[in-house]
Amino acid sequence: MVQPTTLRTIINELVGQDLLPAEATEQITQTLTISPEKMPTPWFINTLIGISAWLAVTPLLVFLFLIQLTNTAVSAIGVGIIFIVGTVSFRLFYKEDTLFLAQFALALNLTGQLLFIGGLWVQTDMLMAALASSVLELFLFNFYQSNIIRFISVLIFIASLIVLLNELHFYQGIHFIILATALGSLWCWLKESQHQLSEIMVELYPPLGYGLVIALFIMLLPSGLIGVPGIPLITWSFSTVGLVMLLLGLESILLHNHNFSLASANGIILLGGTFLIGLLFYQAPGIIATIIVMVLGFQRGNRVLMGSATLFFTVFLVAYYYHLELTLLMKSITLVSSGSALLGLRWLLKQLPHRE
Repeated sequence: MVQPTTLRTIINELVGQDLLPAEATEQITQTLTISPEKMPTPWFINTLIGISAWLAVTPLLVFLFLIQLTNTAVSAIGVGIIFIVGTVSFRLFYKEDTLFLAQFALALNLTGQLLFIGGLWVQTDMLMAALASSVLELFLFNFYQSNIIRFISVLIFIASLIVLLNELHFYQGIHFIILATALGSLWCWLKESQHQLSEIMVELYPPLGYGLVIALFIMLLPSGLIGVPGIPLITWSFSTVGLVMLLLGLESILLHNHNFSLASANGIILLGGTFLIGLLFYQAPGIIATIIVMVLGFQRGNRVLMGSATLFFTVFLVAYYYHLELTLLMKSITLVSSGSALLGLRWLLKQLPHRE
């Protein structure tokens, strides 16, 4: 008698093949039953509640402005600290998940961050403000239980590091931040299945992963604005080299996971094609970064990653095309040649044998 295919049989088969830890069975089972109290609220209701919370906090902020409580840098820092500590304490000790109060606390927390960092900047200097904000964002990421705040904290933390480099006039140091951010993105998403089984990382990896990806793209935007006044002169090819190496490493991992040897025809074509793309776009690291995220998104089945990568890929490609020091005819020939080469590579890969 053929055993019916159920989720239980699939899980047992995965456990039997050592593809899923045995302790994960109970965790998966618990997620399949949702009590009526935990049923999700319709999105339009959530939107209205969120808007009402932000509207509710507005009179308080206007009142503080009218009584000039935040008129000086010191008072702004003090009010900011009160808002931050108060909202963090609320999220830590108030366990009932109420959307209105969560959005209200979110608005106060963001206001507190703005007051604290801005006041510190006025009271001291940009360097101290950047150092303090980096420490603050690390604190909020670990202790403020909100994906939105954690996502924003990742962006502000990386922005603080860039400000530090700018204040120290070490502009080329951005390459280290770019590569570290890309490496962190790979770690977040390649290890996603393990993070989901970790009590700590299960809540931290989504805002961390998305924050690192968006921060990576934003940091690389100036690479498409070469020659624009106000942007420091940076040798973007350094980032390209590092990102190409990460892309080659990612492809090697995926080839290994699908039982393909690096010396196989698939491996040689894939790695060789990646190397050639790196040479072609040596001054456009943003294009390489978006390819990395596209591959990650496709491998994880994550439409958000694929969508954001596609959007920024278009931006970086347009910027690269615009800044090419070629005639319009040569630009057209370059695009046609590149497209033809990619189509030919796709055809060649489809002719090779595939593993089942």
